Amino acid sequence: KTLKKSVSLQKESVDIEDKNYVIRETPEGKCFFTVEKFGEVELLTKENIIFKEGRKSTNSYSEDVPPSYEKEKHTEYIRFGDSQLIKLNSNRKFKKGLKNSELEKLYKFYKNENIKIGREDDLKQLIEYYNVNM
Repeated sequence: KTLKKSVSLQKESVDIEDKNYVIRETPEGKCFFTVEKFGEVELLTKENIIFKEGRKSTNSYSEDVPPSYEKEKHTEYIRFGDSQLIKLNSNRKFKKGLKNSELEKLYKFYKNENIKIGREDDLKQLIEYYNVNM
């Protein structure tokens, strides 16, 4: 595994194998995300990994279970330029986050085009609109 670190004044990122991890501020605090950039738009994925305690065998038929780390469902966010992160978990919450992000022109486009963030083509259309018109 190769570890390459690059630090700038405003953001910090780490490349591990083929993934680029960046630190971004969320309402829960600072987190590491993998990032894909499309012009001024970032698609960020937070990998959720939890620690499972090990347990000793309670009888002679079962075996000890060692402690382990397990992946849970990842969380996806989008960031337009320098705006706040908006979670991509449901259309209703995305719409609320977009409305609160002070991107009025993008919000109107989203609403008028009846975009659904669960559809890849709709998300691409929203990203293209932002990169061309904002």
